[in-house]
Amino acid sequence: MFDRVESTPEFWLLYRGRPFAAFLPRAAFDVSQQAAIDSIIASRSMAERPRQGLPSEQLTPRPATPPRSAG
Repeated sequence: MFDRVESTPEFWLLYRGRPFAAFLPRAAFDVSQQAAIDSIIASRSMAERPRQGLPSEQLTPRPATPPRSAG
């Protein structure tokens, strides 16, 4: 469903192709639900293999950038 998922302390970034990213705020879930989501993400990322013809960097998580401050 998503090409790549990044975890940050505040949210998960869900990438679908290069121009599109959505975010899912961690604050919307309790600690046990957050752990379950992290577990699902980890199990799926370990199961994925680089597909022929795609750069492997697309499957490698990149460091998260901190959110921009308002103002």
